[in-house]
Amino acid sequence: MDGIAYVATPRTLYAVDVTTGTRVWSRHEFLADWTAPAVWKDRVYVGSGGHGVVRALDATTGRGIWSFASGSGVFNLTVADDTVFFIGIDGFAYALNARTGKLRWRSPVSGPGSLSNPTVAGGRVYVGSHGVDITVLDEQTGALLWTGKMGDYTHSTPAVVGGMVYVGSNSPRNTVFAFDADGCGQPTCDPVWSVYTGASTNSSPAVYRGTVFIGSVDGSLYALDAATGHTRWSKDFGAPSGFLLASPVIAGGVLFIGGGSDEWIWAVDPTDGEVLWSYETGENVNTTPAVVNGWVYVASFDQNLYAFHLPE
Repeated sequence: MDGIAYVATPRTLYAVDVTTGTRVWSRHEFLADWTAPAVWKDRVYVGSGGHGVVRALDATTGRGIWSFASGSGVFNLTVADDTVFFIGIDGFAYALNARTGKLRWRSPVSGPGSLSNPTVAGGRVYVGSHGVDITVLDEQTGALLWTGKMGDYTHSTPAVVGGMVYVGSNSPRNTVFAFDADGCGQPTCDPVWSVYTGASTNSSPAVYRGTVFIGSVDGSLYALDAATGHTRWSKDFGAPSGFLLASPVIAGGVLFIGGGSDEWIWAVDPTDGEVLWSYETGENVNTTPAVVNGWVYVASFDQNLYAFHLPE
């Protein structure tokens, strides 16, 4: 809903007025651990982690509209084309009617669900998981289209841009992969390119002007050529124990990212990695910033939501 930000904590879902920072409503019983809310029209959707339930709420009041019990853990979800998509710990992808909560289809993927969101693009659903491959399904039927060989699991949400799919992976591969979004004409596809970063890339990639930006557990932000994977630049943000888990977002020609195991929020020039400004919160910042109407919003482990107004 316009003017409201939705933030999930391990025990509570909050709706916050973005102008004043005051709480509009909160729901304490949803146990929304390790999940980010998704907003579609006048509803907000949230998973319940290991409790295996997806809930749809009225975005204005927080009133429950429907719930779906998958019988398996539910973490991050995506809403697109009137459908809620998520991956269960049971190793299946689910598609629910966003209006009613009724199951549209359920299809196996390469492994149990992770913290990755499904990505919907071009009539396909791109899925990362605790399996060793990325799985691509038909959006309408859930039929398997192809898989991409990664050799390790991922918490990274695939980015589909310019006919390519970009996704990070975990240890021991510690690699960023690029696949052709249309596949290769075979059931299993090799990547177009892959780049080793030195540590897990739990961060989800952002793509801007031919460059893929992704954070790594080694504490660095990488800028990779989207066509070749060549490293254009990398910057060590010096987090005390590494763990740059947050995902970058780019708006107005500026890249914003949280510090993961560090408590900083950074604004970065995407052309060379120069820090334009930074702000120290009270705790770790693992969340992806949201940029809306000239404001940057980001949540911290210090239990605060921060808002920064961008220059005109």
